[in-house]
Amino acid sequence: MLARILIADDERLATMALSMFLTDAGYEVRTATSADKTLTEGRAFQPDLLLVDYLLGAGQRGTDVARVLKADLPNLKVLVMTGLPPEDLSHPKTSSDLDAYTVVTKPLDLDDIARSIRRLVGRSP
Repeated sequence: MLARILIADDERLATMALSMFLTDAGYEVRTATSADKTLTEGRAFQPDLLLVDYLLGAGQRGTDVARVLKADLPNLKVLVMTGLPPEDLSHPKTSSDLDAYTVVTKPLDLDDIARSIRRLVGRSP
């Protein structure tokens, strides 16, 4: 069975590029570009992994969306992407918010993304 990945990022081009990369790698992929769409799509699609941007647009944090989805899907794995500079990542509120998740930094290294996904979902496509 293919691992199912939901990509949530308010940057459409980044979302499309990641979707093509992960689909080509053999995953079943869906995308969302807002917090509301992520929750709706996540509940319908029931992914194995949520690949979510930390700043999801309109003041929404990807970690908040992840917490809500994990309440509905307790086995959901979460990989958080962020382009925040290191000094912002070390801020106590931000670091405690990200503490529970695997984090990758932007610009994304696709090999790093692939390794992180394999580690989190426990299987290759």
